[in-house]
Amino acid sequence: MLSLNDRIGKPGGGVLIVIKQNIKASQPLYSLISNVETHPTIGKISGHKPLAFNMPIGIESKPASPRLSLNFNTANWSKFRNKFNEQLMLWNKHRHITTSSDIEEYTTFITNNITTAIQKAIPT
Repeated sequence: MLSLNDRIGKPGGGVLIVIKQNIKASQPLYSLISNVETHPTIGKISGHKPLAFNMPIGIESKPASPRLSLNFNTANWSKFRNKFNEQLMLWNKHRHITTSSDIEEYTTFITNNITTAIQKAIPT
């Protein structure tokens, strides 16, 4: 006999089930079940009664990935190198990087230059 929140399967593990009007289901499914109807017993020996219920089933749409999908096979690597080098020339070579703020600024500069070169030379 199963009762509310019994575990079925291996001792000490298994699947947590919840009983809702004689329906055994995992916790996520339990909240989706509605309009339960009990029908007459099937056969004379088993005593099992069929249940009918509504449970919405659908596919949740996956949000679009914010990541770019780049086609590296068709990349123009010469164009990438040229654009990246061109962008790097904009940095003041005589400027010393001594503080964490300087490091952050230079890192942002390099990242932006890589992004610009990618946009110019690598198709999506």
